[in-house]
Amino acid sequence: MPPTTLFHWSRKSLDIFSHNDPKFEVRTQGHAYALDSVDNKSGATSRFEAKSLIVFTEQAAELFEEHPLLTMMGWKRLFRQYWSKKFLHDLRWNTSDAFRCGEVLVIRKAEFARVTARKRIVDQLARRGIVLVFDLLVLGFVIDVVVSANSDWGVIRWLNPQTTLATLLWIMAGGVLTLLTVMCFMSVRKAKKADGSEWDYRSELECAMQAAENARIQEAKRR
Repeated sequence: MPPTTLFHWSRKSLDIFSHNDPKFEVRTQGHAYALDSVDNKSGATSRFEAKSLIVFTEQAAELFEEHPLLTMMGWKRLFRQYWSKKFLHDLRWNTSDAFRCGEVLVIRKAEFARVTARKRIVDQLARRGIVLVFDLLVLGFVIDVVVSANSDWGVIRWLNPQTTLATLLWIMAGGVLTLLTVMCFMSVRKAKKADGSEWDYRSELECAMQAAENARIQEAKRR
């Protein structure tokens, strides 16, 4: 089960959701991504400037699950990243279930909406396909290391049978170094306002969360 509240930093303003049928369009391997904490600085997918913050809470947070571990992008799980449970599905909600303060939007209830645009489907399948290809290459390498270490077969053993273990250790060290490098560049910088002042996202978050809580209380009373 994911946390009761998840956070997604966005490069775009919340004005893109100003219409009556707002929808979060997935663009990364056919899933929506979120972090377990607004203070999670090392869990961002890339280094970018955030202009808005989308918060999924209550039922909306239940549409997410932990990022799979046994994949090339499995390191995202180590940094407490979550992704939406359905592949190639956007997230849609009613305006009455979302509460905005400034550039922070809190969504209490949402549902999946299948992606139907052919161009988007092809794009997301291509992105997912690249990751799957790398996953297969990594799996093949691991199998080859095991085979080379325990028999006369295996590509590594054929290349240089005397350095199989050394090759494995170097690759493991390279993987760790790559992960540490990625960690250094994974951070979200908060965009400044038009007048150059700092974005007080915490006050806006508190405001939007309070509005969502008031709605939950009123809903409970009606029941």
